[in-house]
Amino acid sequence: MTEENSNQNSDSVSSNLPPSPESFTKECRYCFHTIRREAKVCFHCGRHQNRFWQHFRFEQVGLVISIIMVLIAFSQLREARNQRIAASDALKSALKAEEAAQSAAKQATNAEQNVKALDDAFRRQVLLITSITWLQLETKSEFGTERASKAASEILSDINSVLPVALPDNEKRARWIHDLKLRLPQR
Repeated sequence: MTEENSNQNSDSVSSNLPPSPESFTKECRYCFHTIRREAKVCFHCGRHQNRFWQHFRFEQVGLVISIIMVLIAFSQLREARNQRIAASDALKSALKAEEAAQSAAKQATNAEQNVKALDDAFRRQVLLITSITWLQLETKSEFGTERASKAASEILSDINSVLPVALPDNEKRARWIHDLKLRLPQR
């Protein structure tokens, strides 16, 4: 039994002992100094214990990040410049289109006014021709009377008001009257 007791005592003694310092430490992969087990970077050589990070230093990572940020900023600057140029071109096109629309509106207004003026002139000419024809028909058998003279005077007045509208050029009007007189039979 003494042997059993001594085995039990030795088991209880080993379980009551504090853990050895070797369980809290490990060796650095690169410089082989003893470091804490949870350490990610060796405080002697400054290298990461993870193999991926051993190729990078914090200065290099910062430089790479800075370069990437500068490239992104440059890319955004070019994009903004292209958008500004496109917006400027669109504004110029819009201003040209607005000018063209205003010009077209003015031309349409002028054309509408011209059409109204021509329509009014056409109506006046039709009414004058109708009145001349009516006056001639009414007084054709009354040649030499005062009523016929008055009708002839009205007809001449109507013709003189129609001719400047139909032929605004004085020379063309004078030529037309001359040609008309030539068509009359001789007296």
